[in-house]
Amino acid sequence: MSKKTKILLIILAIIVSVFIFEMYFAKQKTASKIVTVNSGNNSTTFSFSSSEEKLLKILMNLKFIKLDTDFFNSKIFKSLNDFSSELVPEESGRPNPFLPISKQPMPNN
Repeated sequence: MSKKTKILLIILAIIVSVFIFEMYFAKQKTASKIVTVNSGNNSTTFSFSSSEEKLLKILMNLKFIKLDTDFFNSKIFKSLNDFSSELVPEESGRPNPFLPISKQPMPNN
């Protein structure tokens, strides 16, 4: 190998090892939030990570979405046709469809 190739491989190995170290061995820097909920005589404490906190914020934003339901009463919506077809239950095929047919196990009757 040429000298440039060796240097590039060493640099790549260092970058990969730093990435692996950060992913698996470094301490997590996410702070957890603690929430206490009081309901009557009961008190419950929850601890959330940053990803869970982000999800909760998104879910809380869903409470404020307002949908205009006038669309469902419009002439255009009522003129739509339903072209769906009924699904008929069918008998299932072979237990393992990826096995060759010659190796197919025989059912026990």
